[in-house]
Amino acid sequence: MSTGASPIAVPAPHPAVLAGPAGAVGREIVFPEGLLGFAGCREFRLQPELAAGRFLRLQATSSDGVEFLVVPVEPGPATLAPADIEEVAAERAIGPQDLLLLAVVAARLVASGIEATVNLRAPIFVDVARSLAWQVVLRNPSYPVRLPLNRVS
Repeated sequence: MSTGASPIAVPAPHPAVLAGPAGAVGREIVFPEGLLGFAGCREFRLQPELAAGRFLRLQATSSDGVEFLVVPVEPGPATLAPADIEEVAAERAIGPQDLLLLAVVAARLVASGIEATVNLRAPIFVDVARSLAWQVVLRNPSYPVRLPLNRVS
């Protein structure tokens, strides 16, 4: 796993997870523990973010307007170590075929414009089969909270 400032590429969402009868997009997803900083928001829907291509919008189903831009993450040396993912998936009883990993995208103004980053320290683990999700702060402290995001067209 690399923790330097190397940008993360944005893969296309896996069609088997995001489309069809077992897909996560459009279905309600429940966060039993809420999201970090938003413990009261527990029901969300994943929607395609048409203006941003490969990104998804995680939108609260309540009327409070809470939503996040997220991106699917594939395990690998530049992102999340498979052993760390397997540990959390086992704790949450998520089968490998049902796991969708997401990272929350943050944007902030910097001198050169807008910098987009993803939080790999606290990814979102979605169990597509059960429509449940958890944002988990990983035990491994080497994951960056602000990894630069490299948009791939």
